[in-house]
Amino acid sequence: MQRLARVLPCLLGALALATHAPRVLAQRMEAAAPAPSITGIVRDTAGKPVQGAKVSILSGGSPSAATDVNGAYALRLHAAGDYRVLARRVGLQPELADVTVGVGGSVSLDFVLERSPAYLPAVEVRDTALVPSKYRFTTRYDAFFTHRATATSGIFLDRTEIERGGGVAHALSQRGGVRATENMGTLAIRLPRCTMGSPAVIVDGVLSNGGVLATIPASSIELIEVYRSVAEMPVEGRGNGCGAIVIYTR
Repeated sequence: MQRLARVLPCLLGALALATHAPRVLAQRMEAAAPAPSITGIVRDTAGKPVQGAKVSILSGGSPSAATDVNGAYALRLHAAGDYRVLARRVGLQPELADVTVGVGGSVSLDFVLERSPAYLPAVEVRDTALVPSKYRFTTRYDAFFTHRATATSGIFLDRTEIERGGGVAHALSQRGGVRATENMGTLAIRLPRCTMGSPAVIVDGVLSNGGVLATIPASSIELIEVYRSVAEMPVEGRGNGCGAIVIYTR
């Protein structure tokens, strides 16, 4: 009995070692195995290698790599498993692929990317050289200064010129071909050369009828353009009247 008591612990220890050893051996073998990886080449539909494409892992990890001059890439993984891989480059359509990588394994995964030119939105370049510094805080008055710089005829008054001329009516009346009056703060404008119909009235970019002048306080007018006949009007404004009064309010 005493002999059994002495032998039993040794038997149990040996049994535990026999049970644990395979697991330890497997862990050591896994640790000694080379890191799993995904390698491949990215080409376009013409078969040419794509340099500078980014290949990255979307699931199961986060390594990424850029393709070299030959379109080749290599992703070094932390562990075996299932991975979703994305290849993309500007001007080409991205491509996804799913792959399973075993312990210490290296999987080859190539991509073929189709051309997809990037369309950039049109950029409107503002010529601030035409716009006085006091009006550069906004673009709403740019059309006035563009018209004034490019038109061959017409009357153009900004706020400084209006005040210097004693108000809108007086400033306009000092120019030939315009009869303007101000009564109770509202403005009335007649164009003697405009004998066939009425001039178009455009307020802050909106085409209105002549009656709108009576609703606009003269003090609220920041800029004004006056085209005294069809011949003076810009091409885009013709057909809307025998002349035009263009008002920009404050």
